[in-house]
Order: sequence, then C-alpha cells, then structure tokens
Amino acid sequence: DVQRVVIFGAAEGGRRALRFAQRCGWNVSGFVDNNTNLWNTQVHGKPVRSPETLRTRQFDMVLVASVAGRDALFKQLDGM
Repeated sequence: DVQRVVIFGAAEGGRRALRFAQRCGWNVSGFVDNNTNLWNTQVHGKPVRSPETLRTRQFDMVLVASVAGRDALFKQLDGM
C-alpha cells in the first residue's frame, strides 16, 4: 500500500507526477532534485529537498519525473 511518495524531479515532469500521484490517492510528501537552487523552496506547496534526504527511507515510493535524465537518476538512486 502506497502512503508516502517522493517525486524525484521538481520541474515540469515533477508537476505532472504530482497530479498523477494525487489522482491515485497517494500522499506526496515532497520533491527531491539535484538542482541546489530549488532546495528549501516549494512546488505546489510541497517542499523540495536534496536527494541525500532519500537515505532516511521515509517513503514508500520514489517517482522519477524526468524523461531526459531518468537513466542518470536511476543510477543515482541505485547508489543510495
């Protein structure tokens, strides 16, 4: 059962993933992004944090929301 979702990517793909997750009834706790300029900001009322925060494992699912960067993001996630 998916209760807590984190979206990796806070740009347009992340916004689309947020709408998808909300339609599924999932609770999106926030976004992570590699762009340091976005950290400690908000997207649609959800916080944007460093990918390092994923190490706490306080989520049930990570939605990767970047088509162009998906391979790099999956590789980054594999290293955590």
